[in-house]
Amino acid sequence: MRPLKLTLSAFGPYADTVVLDLERLGVRGLYLITGDTGAGKTTIFDAITYALYGEASGDNRDPSMFRSQYALPETPTLVELVFSYQGRTYTVRRNPEYERPARRGGGTTLQRADAELHLPDGRVVTRSREVTAELVSILGLDRSQFTQIAMIAQGDFLKLLLADTKSRQDIFREIFETRYFMVFQDKLKGEAIGLQKSCAAARASVQQYIGGVLYREEDPLAPRLEQAVQGALPLEETMALIAALLLIGVIVAADSLLEGILLTIIIVLVLCLLFTIAVRSASKGALARTPLILKTATDREDGFTSGEDLNYFLGHEGVVTTMLRPVGRADFDGVKLDVLAEGEFVDVGKRVKVVRVEGRKIVVRQIGA
Repeated sequence: MRPLKLTLSAFGPYADTVVLDLERLGVRGLYLITGDTGAGKTTIFDAITYALYGEASGDNRDPSMFRSQYALPETPTLVELVFSYQGRTYTVRRNPEYERPARRGGGTTLQRADAELHLPDGRVVTRSREVTAELVSILGLDRSQFTQIAMIAQGDFLKLLLADTKSRQDIFREIFETRYFMVFQDKLKGEAIGLQKSCAAARASVQQYIGGVLYREEDPLAPRLEQAVQGALPLEETMALIAALLLIGVIVAADSLLEGILLTIIIVLVLCLLFTIAVRSASKGALARTPLILKTATDREDGFTSGEDLNYFLGHEGVVTTMLRPVGRADFDGVKLDVLAEGEFVDVGKRVKVVRVEGRKIVVRQIGA
């Protein structure tokens, strides 16, 4: 986000209308505001933050304090910020709540806080809460993150340095668009936990049956059997040992009852082997079906998601989180994607279904009313 022009009227120490041409600062992206104490440095920070989020840049100031005590009664209090983001120009205008002269009958009346946002496509968003939500969606940062990253007041940079790990993760995840990596990591973690449980279950089954094997102490395989019973052998070696015992007939049945037990053990071991093979095949298949979200990224310049795995989302259903006009954003089981509606618009909270992928565009259709 690069500020282009900031207009202040009866705001803070500025009694009249002041226009700051911020384009003169250039496009290098790093600016320093300096000056004597009381020169109005913090007011500029407050004005930019208030225009974007309806709040001051610091925690010890309230928007009700923004009305200049030096302004004439008829001078309106407002802030207007023109800024560019990813090659598009936006204009946001806000005014706080303050007392102004009544237009009829004399006296004063309360001017309510209000806001409006002019978007590059000509649309206008009104009302303070809706404007703030739209700007958070556009910039990808809330007020707290913005004042820690994009516009840092004196001393506030220390807050970012001393922030806990989770707070820094949230901030950097939004800045560097790493939420897809987080989704991929969570999927791998889930697969790993599932495989660990399957392996533990298979190991417990094998250990249960190897404990019932009968053998003579003088048997050449006795040391290996003892290790297997104590769980000192790897799972693969234990299963191979059981197979060897079955083949060479080391297991000796003392009577018909033991013969029945032996037959039962053989059947169970065969089932266990088949179960282990099935688990391994299923796990490989699950990993093969996992979408390579690592290759998917958000290209905010044109408003659509790009990547090699978009076809994975065909047929998936999600919920609209940012109104589709017709471009917006929807949540598909925790993965938020930029999408294009078939109709003119779809409101927030409506369910949509991915019907096709056109190049880098995910096209959705509203489900139900």
